[in-house]
Amino acid sequence: MRFALKRVANRERGMLRDRQPVLRGKLWANVAFATGKAGGTWHVDLATNTWTRVTYPSGSPAALAYDVVADSKNNMYGMQMNNDKIWITDGKTLETVWYDFPTKGAGCRRGHIDSQDRLWCGVFNGNGLAMFDPKTRKITEWKAPTPWTRPYDAQFDDKTYVWTAGMDNDFAVRLNTQTGEFTEYLLPHETNVRHVEVQKSGDLSSLWLGDQHGGTIIRVEPLAP
Repeated sequence: MRFALKRVANRERGMLRDRQPVLRGKLWANVAFATGKAGGTWHVDLATNTWTRVTYPSGSPAALAYDVVADSKNNMYGMQMNNDKIWITDGKTLETVWYDFPTKGAGCRRGHIDSQDRLWCGVFNGNGLAMFDPKTRKITEWKAPTPWTRPYDAQFDDKTYVWTAGMDNDFAVRLNTQTGEFTEYLLPHETNVRHVEVQKSGDLSSLWLGDQHGGTIIRVEPLAP
């Protein structure tokens, strides 16, 4: 296994933040863990500066998101690591549908949408990866090979590989979605990862990640499949 690691110093401490695309003049925003008036998921009309809080019918499953991402149609995918469901809120009607994980007891923490509008996310408490396909309405799961990997975030390179990392065992991890094979890359120092970004250009994709507590940016660049 051959790969290169590059580290870029950063004087300011902090973590990389998710940014949702602005589609048709609408933006999704989420305030995680807040239970007051500001808490929850919001649909923002930028032209009128109208903020609409997403509400759910009485008796609906829990939908207090930790992370939200939008697909190409501006539908919102919600996830929470202590909720074994993924939910989708329609970008036009604001109606929500929930989908159950095959494995109970753990949900996704953060994720990304791929070019096919599929959600890829890190199953933090379940120590794995998950993919939701809106065509089949099914969730597929992969278990990480090493305990305490606890994937925080995940992104697919739109070819073969999905990348992930976490805050507990200092590994960056790549999954071959065609074979199910995992490759683990030991990071150069103790690293607290809460966001991943995949560089999709080139023959092989590479991974950019930020160290929440170390003030560095790291690139994992495979030199061979």
